[in-house]
Amino acid sequence: MKLQLIVLALLISPAQAAKYDTATCDTIAYIFDACSVSVKQPQCFMVHRTGAGESKDLITFTDAHPELDLGPLCDQVCHGKISVTKATQRFCPGYRFKP
Repeated sequence: MKLQLIVLALLISPAQAAKYDTATCDTIAYIFDACSVSVKQPQCFMVHRTGAGESKDLITFTDAHPELDLGPLCDQVCHGKISVTKATQRFCPGYRFKP
């Protein structure tokens, strides 16, 4: 019985790690890229520029993925504590950022 539980856990883990498809991972990386170039004030921003539709796209994305809490990692990326790639890999293991 213990062996069956271990095998089941191993089968489930890779599926959980690969939760997001490439398009979603690209969007997450794009958001973190915006954080990396954000003005490093007390508040960092998840969009590259206002008035270009990015804010609307961000709202649509976060509504579609309410389980993603990107804010804390955005702040870390903004303040140079973690790279865009490392932040994205928290949600998409093995992901490589394509600037």
